[in-house]
Amino acid sequence: MDSVSRRSDLIAISSLENHDPTEMYMAHRRGWVFPKETLADPETQKVIKSQGCVYIVIVKKVFGDIDVGLPKVYDSEFFTVYKL
Repeated sequence: MDSVSRRSDLIAISSLENHDPTEMYMAHRRGWVFPKETLADPETQKVIKSQGCVYIVIVKKVFGDIDVGLPKVYDSEFFTVYKL
């Protein structure tokens, strides 16, 4: 994440259904934790962007990949980062 964004940037990151914050902690960022399918919803994207969210992060190694319909700014075997 440090190569893509500043630590002050708010992000939304994929997690399990119970909204486990572990991935957010590991990213060293603040923001929102959602199931990955919710992050692909345009209405959710609109709401979190209006609240200051800059990036959506999909953790692929644990949760699988999903295209959220936004420009990719980083992609690896472990995670994909999309620009809101």
